[in-house]
This record gives sequence, C-alpha cells and structure tokens, in this order.
Amino acid sequence: MITRDEAYDIISSINENAHQRAWDTWIEADTLMESEDEADWEAAEDLQQQASQEQAEYFREEFNNLDEATRDAILEYVFTDEEFKEEFSMWYGEDDFVADFD
Repeated sequence: MITRDEAYDIISSINENAHQRAWDTWIEADTLMESEDEADWEAAEDLQQQASQEQAEYFREEFNNLDEATRDAILEYVFTDEEFKEEFSMWYGEDDFVADFD
C-alpha cells in the first residue's frame, strides 16, 4: 500500500501533466482575458471552461492508465480522506467523479 503522501504526489503529478496537455487552451483564454474588448472576455470564460474540461479529461485518462493496484490505493484515500477526495474530484472533473464513483 502506498502512503497518503505518495498517493497525493501521484495525482498531483497527473494533474500537472494534464495541465501541460491543456496548456494551449489555457494560454488562449488568458490572452483573450487581457483584451480590452468585453466580447473577448466572454470568449475567454468559455475557453477557460473548455481548458478545465480538457484538463480533467487528460487527468482521467492518465489516472485510468495507472496500474490497478495504484489506482485502488489512491481510491482508498479518496473514499476515506475528505480533503484528498475534494482535490481528486476537482481534478477528475466533479460531474464525472459523481458519475463514476458516487
């Protein structure tokens, strides 16, 4: 069994990788947010939501590619540690978390 810290390091690393994979969308949203045109701000908000969804998809993909023992160990912390669950579910995508685990 892995420790909580090891489990957290794994999911944190997965989230960082997922963020990197969604980087272009995040940057595009940031660029639009800096615009002086209010219409761009609305588009930026849409892109931020899209980037967040992309990042969650990449997170789920990488999490599901872990070996079964590691996934099970992480899920043990998800279901026994509320703070761990909050971060994991946010990175996993809250709607998908509910659909997959609740």
